[in-house]
Amino acid sequence: MAISEIASKRATTQGENISSLALAVPGGISAANNLIVVAGSAWTGTDAPVVSVSDTKGTTFTVYQSQWGSGENVWSLFIAIGKAASSGADTVTVSFSVGAVSSSFSLDLFEGQDLTTPLRTDGGRATGTSSTPSTTVIATASDLILGVLTPDLASVSLTPGSGYTQIGEYEDNSSSQAHNFEFRTNAGANPTVNWTMGSSQVWSVYRIAIR
Repeated sequence: MAISEIASKRATTQGENISSLALAVPGGISAANNLIVVAGSAWTGTDAPVVSVSDTKGTTFTVYQSQWGSGENVWSLFIAIGKAASSGADTVTVSFSVGAVSSSFSLDLFEGQDLTTPLRTDGGRATGTSSTPSTTVIATASDLILGVLTPDLASVSLTPGSGYTQIGEYEDNSSSQAHNFEFRTNAGANPTVNWTMGSSQVWSVYRIAIR
């Protein structure tokens, strides 16, 4: 069975000066074993905000994340996946290991993934300075590609790359930490994961491939 997005499940939220952030899945979980995907970014002026994810269904999430920075600017970028424990109403909570965090994240639901070992590749974090963030991820042609982008400091427009679909975004770095979460299926082997930003900025990207 090919991996496919479940319609009308995308949602996005943001918050400031928080230690956790919650978001309801629109319309709830369609069926047990749906793949819940969550991605976003976080910033603090103190210690690295290590991320954990939970929901009201008792789903077990695996979080792929990276922290960087020091002093007054410390960031986290993350993608989490979990196989829904059951159907029905659900709220996903992203929690941080420190307080006073600014964060935004988006979520979505998919089906058709490998139920035993869904992760093919943890591509990790890539970084650069440009208006066209771009990297690659090891994948096969039929994999689900998930990527999340954050510009470290500036507020700029964030547009998914060609062939990608936006799950959600928050662009205002003055009120939270911005992100853009995108996906693509049937992208071919080892595809490029990319975006366009409104101007050249320091950026970071996290990407994974799901079988």
